[in-house]
Amino acid sequence: MRRISALLLSSVLILSVLFGLGSCTTTEYFINKTKVEKLVPGSPPSMSGIDYALPLTVLDVEVIAEKTITKPGPFADYAERYLGVSDVPTREITEWIIKDINLKSHAERDPGQVYRVEAEGVSKAGMVRLDERGIIVGVNMPISSLQSHPYSVFEKTGNHQVFIPEYSDLTIRKNTEPMMDTIYRVVRTDTSFTRLPLLKSQVSQKTLMNQAEEAANLIMKLRKRRFFLLTGEYAYRPEVQTPMPEGEALEIIIRELAQLEYDYVSLFVGRTIRETKQLKFSYNPSGSGQTEADDLFVFSRFRGVLPAGNSNGDPVRIQLSRVDDIEGMYSNDEFVVKDEKTIIEKGLAYRVPGQAVVSISLNNEDLINMPLLIAQYGVIQYLPSKLFEQENIGVEFYPQTGLVKHIFNSSGLK
Repeated sequence: MRRISALLLSSVLILSVLFGLGSCTTTEYFINKTKVEKLVPGSPPSMSGIDYALPLTVLDVEVIAEKTITKPGPFADYAERYLGVSDVPTREITEWIIKDINLKSHAERDPGQVYRVEAEGVSKAGMVRLDERGIIVGVNMPISSLQSHPYSVFEKTGNHQVFIPEYSDLTIRKNTEPMMDTIYRVVRTDTSFTRLPLLKSQVSQKTLMNQAEEAANLIMKLRKRRFFLLTGEYAYRPEVQTPMPEGEALEIIIRELAQLEYDYVSLFVGRTIRETKQLKFSYNPSGSGQTEADDLFVFSRFRGVLPAGNSNGDPVRIQLSRVDDIEGMYSNDEFVVKDEKTIIEKGLAYRVPGQAVVSISLNNEDLINMPLLIAQYGVIQYLPSKLFEQENIGVEFYPQTGLVKHIFNSSGLK
């Protein structure tokens, strides 16, 4: 009778755990005699065990690209003549640069490394804990040490139009000027007709060159006035009746004069505006071979960041190269390690990650070159099954790589 009650209690606990797996951030399951089985994708759920996954490493590449738009000024053709400035833009130009690249990694559930733990009995000998993704994080871990392990996320900014103000203030004077024209009036005398010259004033529109000359003259006046304010010249000139501004008033005047000068100089040298875009790309290493490489995106100096495979730019490639031969350091039999004397039964599977050098390059020039631990480049190892028979032994894993972090005495920590 007691054995039947114990079996019923065990079934209730198992059902509670399985139904609560999708809604809880951590899941615990009590086991005694364990059986670890690797599952194939699509395996049906079990009512007598708990499934957990090992992590795989996904690389997150954050690209910060800057777009510069240069609009020519209406007086660009006269910049060297009136201001002595050469090489000014004469047409609208859009240029892109890669300002910065950041590389991070996060862990995801590996669908090819899912294991099932099955047990008999109701002994609380081994308490397996999973995170919200179903990745194992520890055995017999204290509840106070459990925490969420969020992975890094980058957001892509929207593509919006950049507004550059048009040039509307070409001069501070009228756009017309008087032009004297000579006309002749015929006057009849007693003996003949006489043509008398008369001067007539007409109004005509100023040419672009005249407007450029006036703007250049105004720039020189602004610079001269600002220089007099900075040197205090106006304080010693008797014809100036207004007191010399001081303190904050002087700062405001100087700042506004500088802005006004900039606005008029831009009529000759053009205006420039910059826009920064932040984009994210993810790459999932395959874990096979000594090296692997692929195109992340395509970069064009005039079109910016484009999808991989586009022919209007240069590809930006990511390459991973293994650093160590970790597979040769471990034996990877399926569930037992055999030697001449003993056969050791395995328990929980965990990962020993491998190290790789990750490089991102454009036109054979490295933008990033750094080492990272990659879970897929490692090997699968197993904890001894006897570990679950010891109630006071706990194990914690690194959630990013699946490697054992430490094994500790969990007595009194639950």
